[in-house]
Formats: sequence, structure tokens, C-alpha cells
Amino acid sequence: MKIPIEEINQGFSYESLVSSYGYEIINKIELGDYSGDIIMIVGLEGKYGLLTTGYGSCSGCDNLLGCHEHLKELDELRTRLCENTIFMPATELIEYLDNNDWEGQYYGVCTDKKEFKDFLIQSKQEILFRHLARI
Repeated sequence: MKIPIEEINQGFSYESLVSSYGYEIINKIELGDYSGDIIMIVGLEGKYGLLTTGYGSCSGCDNLLGCHEHLKELDELRTRLCENTIFMPATELIEYLDNNDWEGQYYGVCTDKKEFKDFLIQSKQEILFRHLARI
């Protein structure tokens, strides 16, 4: 259930914006340091989605920091994030996570690290567990 933007009380972050839209964050990873990308696996009413977004170190290169905590801008960013989430059935998302050309993505330089490989394994396990629990 989407909550009004002004009722987000845990501070504004990419995670709080996505969660406030009614999405459950199942797993996430940040690839980079002062700037990089966030990949989230989310759930919504038995569906599973993949969301990728970039972040930066200043308001010129980070959408969230660029909002300056203006509620209208934050709500627009939240809507864009959630509309850009790719939803698919659990088995398709697991297959996608297995077979996607992660190295060919713009953030591919980080995908050979153990942390990213662990993220994929944990995400697939959690999606499968949740899917089987619903059957």
C-alpha cells in the first residue's frame, strides 16, 4: 500500500522511497563507493521485481540528493523508481538473475566480485522460498 510521501518517517533514502510505494525490499546491493548503482529485488503482492538505479555524491549527480527534500520532487522520484521496476513471475526472475549479461551492464565492473555473486545467490534463494511458500 502506497503511503503519502509526507508520512515517510525514517528519513529519505532510495530504500524508504521504494518501501513507501508498497514494495517490500527482499534484497539489495550497492555497487560502488561515493557513486555507483543500487540493485534491489522487490516484492509486491506475490510478484517479484528488479530495480536498478544510480547514486552519486552530490545533488548534481544523485537524483535523491537533487530533490533537496521537496516533497513533490521526492514523490516524482519515487514514482519513477517504482515505474522502472521490472516485474516478472518468480521463476522468470530467477532465470533472469542466472542468465543476464551482468558484465555487459554499465555497472559490470563490480559484478565479478564475491559480494555481487553472493547477492545473486541470496536473491534467488529468497525469491524461490517466497514463491514456494505461496503455493
